[in-house]
Amino acid sequence: MHFQPGYLYGLVGGYAFVVALDEREEGRSHFATFVVRLALAIIAWFAFVAVGGSANHVHPNVAVLVVDAFLAAVFIGGIEGALFSLVPLQFLPGHHITRWSWTAWAILAFVTAFLFVDVLLRPESGYLGHSSTASAFVTYGLFAFFGAASIAFWGWFRIHPDPEPTASAVQGP
Repeated sequence: MHFQPGYLYGLVGGYAFVVALDEREEGRSHFATFVVRLALAIIAWFAFVAVGGSANHVHPNVAVLVVDAFLAAVFIGGIEGALFSLVPLQFLPGHHITRWSWTAWAILAFVTAFLFVDVLLRPESGYLGHSSTASAFVTYGLFAFFGAASIAFWGWFRIHPDPEPTASAVQGP
């Protein structure tokens, strides 16, 4: 197995120097991460638009199609991941940002939600393609309905916590 003691020393040394960040530092680090994530997504979007012209030819090169798909995935994944991670629930990064600064969270959430709705949910905007099957009203309505249903789902389980286990459930069969 050729075990090297340096590997074990690295683990022990890494564990010895681990320190927990305070709320302010953790919020700032998550905020900086989201800013970089959004910047990379926007850069991928501009690159996608530039490459998209070559990918729409009758017989495009396979490499162009791969780059086109990769850039689209980076943009869509970056925006969707940022939006859903910004929800200020205790186990998500958005919670840490709100504990640091509600203003910073609101600005980040507004920019991310705008990109998500205007670019991804509104196909008639033409940013990622054209579609006449969905109107903006239907898109915004479905987005609002899903948001309200999500909040109701969370509220139901917040108000109705798990019942305490009975003695027979704790003891087992």
